[in-house]
Amino acid sequence: MTVCVAACVHDGLVFAADSAASLLGANPTTGEVVIERVYQHGNKVFNLDKRLPVVAMTSGLGAIGNAPIHSLAKDLRREFKTDGSKYQLNPDKYSVAEIAQKAHDFLFAEKYSAAPKIAGNHSLDFWIGGYSSDSDTHELFKVGIVNGAATIECMCRDGQSDLLWGGQPSAINRMVMGYDNTLVESLRKAGVSDADLPGLM
Repeated sequence: MTVCVAACVHDGLVFAADSAASLLGANPTTGEVVIERVYQHGNKVFNLDKRLPVVAMTSGLGAIGNAPIHSLAKDLRREFKTDGSKYQLNPDKYSVAEIAQKAHDFLFAEKYSAAPKIAGNHSLDFWIGGYSSDSDTHELFKVGIVNGAATIECMCRDGQSDLLWGGQPSAINRMVMGYDNTLVESLRKAGVSDADLPGLM
């Protein structure tokens, strides 16, 4: 039930996330997905390299195989500093785009592809933001894995201002947009035509 938020402003970039981690299971009678347990101290915001102004946050899957995402983030951080690693970073010459690509390769090509297959719909978002070595403006990328397909998307660059969020976005949608993201379907069920929706929204 994650809510993660990236606030991009002229002066910098802020990541925030809740700390609840849900353990899902299946109802043995109906087969429906149910929340079996909620842990209140999950780590969803990470410093990806303590030498660099680059951070990450996550929503969606809490683990790949038996490895929690926070543990994988620490493993990736270690790889960034390991001589001879294909993920090694040069702290004097790197880009946020390069870090996003390395995170994609590590999380998807190396970890997810080797883990037991996940049945049903699932997704993982791994947001990476910060400053490249030769830049004084921030960038924000999102590495996504959705049902076995991976993407890298630039969400913000050149220091632009924006507010982005992921996970279970209903609460943020209500606060920022003024309505829940299920409102459109609710209005349609109530008989509102598609032509009338924009004015009501």
